[in-house]
Amino acid sequence: MDESNEVVRSAAAEGVAPEALRILQEWRASGQPISRSALAHRLECSDRVLRAAMALLRTQGHLVIADDDGGYRLARSPEDVERYVATLKSRVAELSLVIRAMEQEARRAFPGSLQMRLTL
Repeated sequence: MDESNEVVRSAAAEGVAPEALRILQEWRASGQPISRSALAHRLECSDRVLRAAMALLRTQGHLVIADDDGGYRLARSPEDVERYVATLKSRVAELSLVIRAMEQEARRAFPGSLQMRLTL
């Protein structure tokens, strides 16, 4: 199992994700995102565990979006979701370019020793 899956599972096991969702639902009425640091503080968890908990909530179908200023909130409209998904797709495209460049350079630097393939 890769490390990111371990962190997501750890967050769920600690109960961080359900409590984070409860806080986000309560916070929704304010119309504002809650900062990552404030949410991590309330949950008494690290930033890394918090990010994993947010990822877990998203994979469970909760419309948790990251705000441009570094906070989290629940989507209020289809446009919120569309904007956030566009941001994620952009990040995937950027990461794909980085992966491709690293694989090409690794094949050049270590000929015949690496069999690398991008699998998603």
